[in-house]
Amino acid sequence: MTAINWQEVITALGGNTAALAIAAWLIKALISKRLETDVERFKIEAKAGADAEIERVKSFLIRASRVHERQLDTLTKLYRHFFEASGHFNS
Repeated sequence: MTAINWQEVITALGGNTAALAIAAWLIKALISKRLETDVERFKIEAKAGADAEIERVKSFLIRASRVHERQLDTLTKLYRHFFEASGHFNS
């Protein structure tokens, strides 16, 4: 990529300050609009990615919670059976 020689650009435009000001304003406006568009697109994509990740984590936590509930139920039943068995051995 070659650098722009602004001196040549100014000389080619005849040093007309009004034309240079208008050209600078137009370039700035175009670049600003392009950056705004890119930033908005990035925000939308980032939010969509974050929302998808949040839903994935929620789903995982719900599944993990169900697994822990089943484990707790199983441990409760197992404790009850051990307690009953202990009562039979102590009798």
